[in-house]
Amino acid sequence: PALTQLRDALSAKAEAFDHVVKSGRTHLMDATPVRLGQQFGGYAHQLTKGIERVRRASEELAELALGGTAV
Repeated sequence: PALTQLRDALSAKAEAFDHVVKSGRTHLMDATPVRLGQQFGGYAHQLTKGIERVRRASEELAELALGGTAV
């Protein structure tokens, strides 16, 4: 739930700051200008991917290896 709330907050910031243009940076140098909303949107997208990875991994944790201890 906390990751989802953080993702939703970043998505809201992406919409709120989409009109703000800032200097892009790459390799510690100025690059093509980007909108601040794009940057927040990128963070939100990474969280979405992370949430999906956690969901997939947690499904595997629910499996029990019953009867697998006999050798």
